[in-house]
Amino acid sequence: LSYHTDGFLKDSIHIADILATLLGDGRSSRLYQSLIYDKQIASSVGAFVDKREGSSLFTLYAIAADEDVSRETLRHALEKEIAEIQNELTHDREVLKAKNTIATQFANELQTAHGIGDILASQTLFWNRPERINEILGKYEQVTAAKIKEYAIETFKKENSVCVGVVPRVRSEETID
Repeated sequence: LSYHTDGFLKDSIHIADILATLLGDGRSSRLYQSLIYDKQIASSVGAFVDKREGSSLFTLYAIAADEDVSRETLRHALEKEIAEIQNELTHDREVLKAKNTIATQFANELQTAHGIGDILASQTLFWNRPERINEILGKYEQVTAAKIKEYAIETFKKENSVCVGVVPRVRSEETID
């Protein structure tokens, strides 16, 4: 389930990153807790931002726990999690956890010359400001629970979405060699 969102040159991309982390990163994420742990309808879940210069995609996904779980059930469960973000503020603890995860990933990139080179190259290529490498974490720090709610209301609209369901063909035992 994907939603069109701003390109990565806009500051709203930092909100999207934090929201994707909050929703789908790890066993304590909202999607994991709801779809895998509580409802037991999915075996794998996640959320990520497929970043492009002009327009990006915010994607949420779920893989059914078994063949009895329909794609409609999964889509409804994903949309329910989105509605909860839109209808109530996220907890400050969740936002802090997501920010810490992103800061840790960023610090990990800075551990190698290759990682530093990648970050500096993108800052120079897209913003013409290599020193922007020193400002990135500050942009994430400015994201609040209220900004996340506002972003979710603006971005997660039905007319702004596309849903792809992949249903594998089940082969009967008779056709297996």
